[in-house]
This record gives sequence, C-alpha cells and structure tokens, in this order.
Amino acid sequence: MSPQIESGNVYLPDPAVAPWVTGFIEECAQFPNGAHDDQVDAMSQALIRLLHPGYVELPPLGSLVRENPFRVQ
Repeated sequence: MSPQIESGNVYLPDPAVAPWVTGFIEECAQFPNGAHDDQVDAMSQALIRLLHPGYVELPPLGSLVRENPFRVQ
C-alpha cells in the first residue's frame, strides 16, 4: 500500500478534528521497527479491501492447524 500512500491517494482527517491521527501517523512512521503495528495492519487490510473488492488475504496454512485439546491419546 506504500505506493498509494506515497502518491497522496490516502487522506486522513486533521488532528484538530480527530486527535488519534497524531498517534496513528507516528505508528506508521515507525513501522516496521516500532513497538506497535496494530493500526498499520488494520489500515493496510482496509486499503486492500477498498482498492481490491473481493480480495481475501488468507492466513498462513500453519496458523489454521491447531492441536485438539480434547483428543484422547
């Protein structure tokens, strides 16, 4: 999504109207080396869905396989 943001296609409200914007921009500026990236992840997923309707990003296959805690051994 960097090209979309860098080309000026993503707009944020003025921090005077939406005080959360300042922290959001700071988190984006620190990405990927910052302590937090939750808002950056949410933004990238939202932009993908807005720009590519119908696109679904699936988690890695390994994350879908879980041990059954009720399995009898």
